[in-house]
Amino acid sequence: MKQKILFDYISPEYSLEVKETYTLQDFKIVRLKDFGGIFVCFCSFSTTKEIEEIWKKINGILASYLTEYFETDFQKWNVYFFLTTRKKTLPSLQYKIENDTFFLSKNSLTN
Repeated sequence: MKQKILFDYISPEYSLEVKETYTLQDFKIVRLKDFGGIFVCFCSFSTTKEIEEIWKKINGILASYLTEYFETDFQKWNVYFFLTTRKKTLPSLQYKIENDTFFLSKNSLTN
């Protein structure tokens, strides 16, 4: 049985550009094929200091970039941003990120 692919990569070239511009460990944007086209962004940082310094910039560029992919106004509520690092994130930074209401839902994950 052939495996079903549940997502599409959104512009791998753009993801590479963002990764190199901000010297990230990894950066990917995908659109889930089911569930009405939910967008998920994955961003890996080396340190929590990097997260603190540039998460708002990346949030802003995602806001301007992803809007061209929206087929309906409802899709802007279905964008999720996962920030990861192998280091421990301060609860205050995690709270600040996850409670920011600009553009997309954010989740800060640590190892």
